[in-house]
Amino acid sequence: MALNARGYVRVLLRDWARAIEDLDQAIRLNPSYGNAYQIRAIARRSLGDAPGAAADVRKSLQLATEVH
Repeated sequence: MALNARGYVRVLLRDWARAIEDLDQAIRLNPSYGNAYQIRAIARRSLGDAPGAAADVRKSLQLATEVH
């Protein structure tokens, strides 16, 4: 969660590349944490990676609808 939070702060600061680094690591540690995908989608879109952002949004939605 700490990496996710730092990634979010970096998004707020418009430090897109470093935000993605943090969020990539957060996702590696917990691939079922949908919020990290949502935030990474914002950073990816801001860097012009629309396909990557769309993939993150789809993954976030998939995780939100899964029954645990």
